[in-house]
Amino acid sequence: MRILGIDPGTATTGYGVIEVDGDASIKLIKFGWISTDKKLEANLRLKSIYQQMLRLLKEVTPDVVAIEKLFFYNNAKTAMKVSEAMGVLRLAAVQMGVKIAEYAPLKIKSVVINNGRAKKEEMKKAVYQLLGAKAPEKKKTHFDDAADALGVAICHAKLCFQRERR
Repeated sequence: MRILGIDPGTATTGYGVIEVDGDASIKLIKFGWISTDKKLEANLRLKSIYQQMLRLLKEVTPDVVAIEKLFFYNNAKTAMKVSEAMGVLRLAAVQMGVKIAEYAPLKIKSVVINNGRAKKEEMKKAVYQLLGAKAPEKKKTHFDDAADALGVAICHAKLCFQRERR
């Protein structure tokens, strides 16, 4: 099964693609980010996210897209913008006929590293240990988004494997 994990955002949407075999071994396919120009108006940023997502879906042909659910902070304005980005990401997946699964950050961290309250650094370390993925020298801040996306994909893979074993 090929899983495309997504950590949604308007400036940067992280993605990570993994493949899982019947024995639950996880293989890293690729990771990166969808970026938009902060100078563009909101509608054009959403269009860019949508178009880049469509290209990514065509390139990696996932069986499922696993998306991190929005976790509300104090800034409602930011949450609304991220929700809009999630909408176009989901639309692209649906248009390509790809199933969607959503997971809350607490669930992802609980499944991946057995600690729902883990910090970002702990998640990055777990992703590195499981997949060998590490930040490119000049994109360390963007790698946080890609590591989170890989965490979402790993979470989906582990939960699917647990369901199959029952």
